[in-house]
Amino acid sequence: MEILIYSLKKEQAIALEGFVLPGVLELPDSEKFWYFLAVDEIRTPMGMTVVAPYKEEAELLSIGISEKFIKKGVATELISYTLEKLREAKISGIRVTYTRSPFWGQGMERLLERNGFYLEEENNTFVGTLEELNQHPHLKEDVDYPQIRALSSLSDGEMRTLELMVSKKELFDPQVLKECDVECSFLWKEEEIEALFLLSDLTEGKLTNLYTWLGSNSHKKLLGLMKKSLKKALSCYPKETEVIFTCMGTAAEKMVSYFLPSVKPRTVLRSYYHGVMEEESYSLSDMEIEEQSAPKEAPDERRRAYWEDMKPQPATDEEFWCKNCIFRKEENLLSCEKYRDKPGNVVYGGECPYFAERDLK
Repeated sequence: MEILIYSLKKEQAIALEGFVLPGVLELPDSEKFWYFLAVDEIRTPMGMTVVAPYKEEAELLSIGISEKFIKKGVATELISYTLEKLREAKISGIRVTYTRSPFWGQGMERLLERNGFYLEEENNTFVGTLEELNQHPHLKEDVDYPQIRALSSLSDGEMRTLELMVSKKELFDPQVLKECDVECSFLWKEEEIEALFLLSDLTEGKLTNLYTWLGSNSHKKLLGLMKKSLKKALSCYPKETEVIFTCMGTAAEKMVSYFLPSVKPRTVLRSYYHGVMEEESYSLSDMEIEEQSAPKEAPDERRRAYWEDMKPQPATDEEFWCKNCIFRKEENLLSCEKYRDKPGNVVYGGECPYFAERDLK
């Protein structure tokens, strides 16, 4: 089968919008995007990629393949063509970030890695309702700490101090503070600010944990902040309101799994990168994939005491929820056919949304 690729203008791409992720054609500067269409020898549309060719670094915004041409090499041809056009334009690299449900397969990951992309970041998203979170034994205890302050109680001067600390420590963009629900976001302050738990305003019926930071070695501060924040949110919003936790790496997942073991992963946010202008691009080897699956150490010395303070132990083989799952790997308990790096709630004995029991008869 012959695969031909053509460049389209936006008005031509609109006629083939079924190949494009919703909302991409409405983005600012979409007139300047690159639209590459793959067709066969009789000009049947097979698939399309959409790329934002920013000067320093491009972004792959969408890739769509007709169902009858899946696994026919169309996606690989489109990506190869896209990379070649980026080299011609002397754009140094391209990034793709996407969210997938835990119930998806790993086709996208394999496609990107086969074509020289590498995983730059992976964040698991956990979701629980205000009602179930506030019923958690760790959060039901009626303990209060005078060091805990709502952002709404801060003076203008104290808010500026917080913004300066966030910038100095490079925790996150200070603009995030303006997206917080100041009544439901709290900090721990003694002589200095030592911990933060930030909730967003209600958006589309959901709250998001925008950022969690612990600057010292006791998790009681974080527990106090979470309890105060979630209890306040329950008094402001319906009990069925969902709270979304996006975990940045194993340490954050360990935190969620320790405090909220019943909260299960809902989606995975992944970011892949390809250094287009690098002399050599490569796919991950089996050894590198294995290394990525290895258990992580505490992130740094500052948080090591906090890390060790919680002391949850990885589940044994007998304790794993996925003990008899068809997707498990006998040689590596920390990865499987669905997860390259199992989320903390699974590693520490929690339920897995992928679980499919093996027939042992």
